[in-house]
Formats: sequence, C-alpha cells, structure tokens
Amino acid sequence: MGKVLLEKLLRSCPKVKAVYILVRHKAGQTPQERMEEMISCKLFDRLRDEQPEFKEKIIAVTSELTQSELDLSEQDKEKLIDCINIVFHCAATVRFNETQRCCSVKCDCHTTAHHLGPANEEFGGVHACFNSIRLLQSKAH
Repeated sequence: MGKVLLEKLLRSCPKVKAVYILVRHKAGQTPQERMEEMISCKLFDRLRDEQPEFKEKIIAVTSELTQSELDLSEQDKEKLIDCINIVFHCAATVRFNETQRCCSVKCDCHTTAHHLGPANEEFGGVHACFNSIRLLQSKAH
C-alpha cells in the first residue's frame, strides 16, 4: 500500500519537493537500501520514464514504529517538524495468522495512536488520521 501511494503521489503531483519515508532496518539492509529496492520494482517504471530524477525527492529516514519517539534522532525529528505538511501512515504488520492478531492491532493501531497524539500539536493534517486510529482501536477490543 505504501509504495503504491508513494508512486501515485510523485507521479500525480510532480511539484512535490520531497517525500520523507520512515523506514526501519531489516535483514542487513539500511533504510536507504530498502528504499532503493522498493523503487526499483515495476510499479515505478512509468514514473522513471516521466520523471527520471524522482528518486531525489524521496528521503529515507531511519525509524522504528515500535520504539519510543519512533526511534528518530533529534536531527531527524527537527527536520520532519520543519519540513512536512501531511502525514500518511502506511506501516503495518502483514502477518495475519491468529497468534499474531493481537500483536498486529497493538503495532498497527495502538502504537500509531500513541505517536500521532503528540504529533497533532506539531503537524497539520494529522487529526483525521488519529481519529481513524482511535476508531480502529475501539473496534479491535
């Protein structure tokens, strides 16, 4: 879902200056390497043809959703607060088996609501997303 949104956003809104994506380390890959791998897929072919320099607009920021303050460095936090207008949350766990269901809800809903609550004071456009997560939380219990 996240890469589809990213491709559509960059292709449909070519004047977007930058898109910051929060990416965690995984399987020995840095967030930058994971981002490069993601945008090398077929989905981005049209964007590569229409806007060959689109990769320069994507800024991978090391983060971890399950950690306090998203495990962001002070420098990254300041940069995000200064530079972003809109927040899209597309992170999710994709293990849907029964034993993981509670963990999935905790990671995908509770943790996000916890992080976006304070962000509401600093980032415009977060309130609707935060309320949606609150609704999901109440349905998950």
